[in-house]
Amino acid sequence: MRRRVGVVVLVAGFLLTSCGGDEIPDATSSPSTAASSAAPALPSPAATPGEKSAASAHQVVDRYLDALFAGEPKKACLLLTPRYQKASIKEAASSGARPDADCAAAIRSSINLIATVEVLRADFAVTAVKTSGDTATVTVDAPDGFQDVTYVLRWVAKRWLIDDEG
Repeated sequence: MRRRVGVVVLVAGFLLTSCGGDEIPDATSSPSTAASSAAPALPSPAATPGEKSAASAHQVVDRYLDALFAGEPKKACLLLTPRYQKASIKEAASSGARPDADCAAAIRSSINLIATVEVLRADFAVTAVKTSGDTATVTVDAPDGFQDVTYVLRWVAKRWLIDDEG
């Protein structure tokens, strides 16, 4: 399996297609705003800060996508593990960005790519969230012509942070 790293996967991954524990069910939610949504979108749940729950993992991914679509790379970086920030910088450098770029600069290049594609934040909906111990997975459904993404989150210092995409 080819490793896809960094925020570039949000755009590039979406563009490519044309455990037990706490879980938010994906069958009882309202329909997705995404045009191609096969799974229903999950409403953004309320979560208590510092709570190790599916609701708080869901909120992290929502805040990450909100930051990307709002053009706020520093906010997006705060939601990534240090390891994943470094991987994002490395991936951006392999795509032509400055090799000494920081996380915000690496994400900014992806934000610029998002701006060139005719999609809205509302087109991307969380459809499944599962937690098991210190790991959570959050699946984001994308509109037609884009690939869905599953984010892997890690529980670090009493909060969920995005650690990978698969």
